[in-house]
Amino acid sequence: MRESRDAPRELFPDPALFGKGSLPRIGLDDVVADRRMRARWRAAQLQWEVSRAVQERLKVAGTAKSELADRIGWRRERLSRALTGHARMSLDDMFLLLEASEASWIGVSQALGAVSPGDSLLGLEFVKRYLTGQLAHTTSQIDQRNEATRSSIQRPGRTPTSGSSGRAG
Repeated sequence: MRESRDAPRELFPDPALFGKGSLPRIGLDDVVADRRMRARWRAAQLQWEVSRAVQERLKVAGTAKSELADRIGWRRERLSRALTGHARMSLDDMFLLLEASEASWIGVSQALGAVSPGDSLLGLEFVKRYLTGQLAHTTSQIDQRNEATRSSIQRPGRTPTSGSSGRAG
């Protein structure tokens, strides 16, 4: 995380609200012609949503920020500066915070409009279809083995433990 005079929070109308509530939809993506400035704006939006998700998750879990800081090996001040947008976070920092707080990356992605809830549902539908197919295949194999076992038990002079010849002794 880099401390910067160009802190992410300074790109928003009310810096004191950084990471709290819904991300303000200012629409700078279409207005700003400078690629670097657009990239800074998008990074600040991402940090806002990560900060919001982490703080929301901590609140729901009843976890103190100092506990999260201890868990990831940061000083409390560093965590505070990251979550309030006083300092830029790297992607590593963001994923570390999301994982340690058990906040949802998919929720952050949806809030940014990077993925829609439908995308997540399509992914789940794909997994469901795959697992249903695997279950049907495995069930079929079990049924075939059970039928083979029943057939071998019903033949006279053959027991399931008699070996491949089918004859005792």
